[in-house]
Amino acid sequence: MKFTCEKMQLEEAVRLVSKAASPKSPIDALKGILIRAGSDLRLTCYDLRRAIYTDIDADIKDGGSVVVNARLFTDVIRNMPDGLVTVSVNEDFEMLIKCGVTEYTLTTISGDEYPELPEMDRERKLDIPQNILSSMIQDTIFAVSTNESRPVYMGSLFEIENGTMTIVSVDGFRLALRKESIDHGGSDTLRFIVPAYALSDIEKICSDSEETMSLSIGTKHISASVGNTVIITRRLEGDFLSHEKAVPRDFKSKFKINKADLARAIDRVSTILVDGEKKPIKLVFGDGEINLSCRTAVSRSVDSCICEGSAEDVEIGFNDNYLRDALKAINEEEILFCINTGSSPCVIKSAGDDESYLHMVLPVRLSPGN
Repeated sequence: MKFTCEKMQLEEAVRLVSKAASPKSPIDALKGILIRAGSDLRLTCYDLRRAIYTDIDADIKDGGSVVVNARLFTDVIRNMPDGLVTVSVNEDFEMLIKCGVTEYTLTTISGDEYPELPEMDRERKLDIPQNILSSMIQDTIFAVSTNESRPVYMGSLFEIENGTMTIVSVDGFRLALRKESIDHGGSDTLRFIVPAYALSDIEKICSDSEETMSLSIGTKHISASVGNTVIITRRLEGDFLSHEKAVPRDFKSKFKINKADLARAIDRVSTILVDGEKKPIKLVFGDGEINLSCRTAVSRSVDSCICEGSAEDVEIGFNDNYLRDALKAINEEEILFCINTGSSPCVIKSAGDDESYLHMVLPVRLSPGN
């Protein structure tokens, strides 16, 4: 095998696919990058959960396929000088990498030892604008659970119905939901769960443009393709929380608040939380004002934020990071903070009462003295 390509193009391809390498796998081939030179140059990584492959332009002199250690190859290509890189592999599977006066020799194995990628069956295809999908993932992925005892919640639920796509993430303490109108070319309802690690990869290959990316849904796998790059991942299976039943629709009080003012107040009162200290911040909702406070064993902080709305001094404890995440995901200057009691879920959404994005967060029990 022998080919020549631009160093920067090869480096970007290696960086992209190596996320799916499996450095701790007992299978040597899965620790590496499969490089296949044929009509074009394809780089592939597969960790048995998801696969990423991409095609790049190259001047291919001799075809073939080998597997090279992903970590080592990544470091070598990154440290190469800019310019044309020539890669050749001899009959003993020794790889020679040259760029100018810089040379490396690496040991590889035959590409025949690399496992086959999963096949997509009974596909349903969707074309979604890249900027919309990227934004929806960013606004919900932070609420995905990391609890391996409930694997179904280690991904986000996709629902596509009546021209609307909804993405929902739940971790047991909060729920993030985002809706957008799309043209899915059918009247049927689609429901599938995409693992968070794959969502992160998909978000990174999307651009800010309105150009579409292709999402294919099979019975066991999902694939996403943008340009010459394809990501294939397993679907998560199981019963996902019904967000229609979980999210309250009626509230005793709604408070209209400037998002930046509330965010700054949260930052100020939580300053005393150091060394990973897990103490709630207390919000007291009153008449035209929200009073915030926090108390630790050695310190106390107080602040306030003006708002529109009133309640009879309802006290609610929150994890400060959960509130920050919700505020960051709302691209509006003003928000609605919707409450019932001090022990019931709260909903945060845009001040226009638009439910295209909402965040539900469960309160934290306040101990005496908070």
